[in-house]
Amino acid sequence: MIDRLEQDLRRVLRDPRRSPTPPPDLVERVRTGMARRRARRRAAAAAAAVLAVVAVAGVAAVLTRDTSPASPGVVPWLDAPVAPYSPPPPSAVPARPTAAACHGADLRLVGVEGEGATGRTGAFVHVQNTGRSRCTLSGSPQLTGLTATGARVPIAAEHGTFFDYPPQTQQRPATIDPREQAVLTIETSYTCEGGAPASTTTYRRVQIRLPDGATFDIADRLGSSCPFRIGTWYRPVQPPPEPPEPWPTLQARLEGLPATAHAGQPFDYVVELANTGPADITLDPCPAYTEALGRTRADYRLNCQTRPVVPAFGSVRFAMRLDVGTDVPAGPTKMLWSLHGSTVAAGTGVTVIR
Repeated sequence: MIDRLEQDLRRVLRDPRRSPTPPPDLVERVRTGMARRRARRRAAAAAAAVLAVVAVAGVAAVLTRDTSPASPGVVPWLDAPVAPYSPPPPSAVPARPTAAACHGADLRLVGVEGEGATGRTGAFVHVQNTGRSRCTLSGSPQLTGLTATGARVPIAAEHGTFFDYPPQTQQRPATIDPREQAVLTIETSYTCEGGAPASTTTYRRVQIRLPDGATFDIADRLGSSCPFRIGTWYRPVQPPPEPPEPWPTLQARLEGLPATAHAGQPFDYVVELANTGPADITLDPCPAYTEALGRTRADYRLNCQTRPVVPAFGSVRFAMRLDVGTDVPAGPTKMLWSLHGSTVAAGTGVTVIR
């Protein structure tokens, strides 16, 4: 469960306005993880934010209904709502101008990688420019294979794949310099969306065919119970660097968190910000934060006026409140908390009662 909480926290930090529960978010998380693993194998390890996900339970609630803390040492909750956090758009490598079309004679098949996610399998075809000048691979090549009778036929394929993500790491079209590589994705699946899979269709000695007639053998066998899918050529680029963490020694912990929350009622708890570094942290400018419980989320300004400094190797405890929506369904859900523009975050599980 901790792994899933960490995945949700990463997604909330990218865009806290999005709900952690709908299935499309799960798809996005998987896509992002797949893309990052491929990028790490192609280049140096990308910088990744480290999240501290700590759940502390069994402590009584410390906030009274007039927002005055009932326990000493807790900074009162500040009713200062702010606009939902909008993360800055990810940076991207400037697109290259297109060049002359690549010829098959100037390309070498480097290899075919395989990845699987959510019932889908991606075959990533890597070709290298062995020519003397920059060239461009665009669109999708023709996919062919041998049938059971030995006839080579075109393989019908739908355009676009699950693995065409994230766009800032896949530059289209693939304009590549000598010794650089272009990548093409072919997707197969045995679990079709929107219905039961049909019988499996299998081809042998599968090839891609370029516009100039050049062919490359990419698979001895390729089968799918769902429509084959093919992407377009792209040039892999290293993911943009993560923005610098404003408080690298700060960690968040949840306290005073009841095991249950009631739909339509305030939910009171405490967040402890702990400074693990040797220098004081001054909360200036005072940060805002996002809190979410199921489908309910809100953004507030931290109460820095009372305690603007988190001392070295010390901590400050802030009272929190979230008005749980009446539309939150009953049952287990996730409680997430994060500072805007930071990886300082915490989360745990809560059961909603209606």
